[in-house]
Amino acid sequence: MMKKGKLIGTGTSGELMRRVADKVREMPCEPEELPAMQRKYRVGNVFQRDGKTWIRMVGDELPQEGSFVTDHLSLEDVYLYYLGE
Repeated sequence: MMKKGKLIGTGTSGELMRRVADKVREMPCEPEELPAMQRKYRVGNVFQRDGKTWIRMVGDELPQEGSFVTDHLSLEDVYLYYLGE
């Protein structure tokens, strides 16, 4: 994986995902709070689960609420963590 011409990580997809395992968190979010959460955190996904709106955040500093994602990490999580886009 490269950022602005610099190599920032190598490995299999599984290895890369394990490196960000403690950087991905999901939590319920009220729809009216979503814009503030998107300004404060890197929100990768917004989705519906059990009739509630949930957000998936990636980063070094995440809120204590919610839970770490351990069983369904993706390469998108890796991309968002390292490249922030």
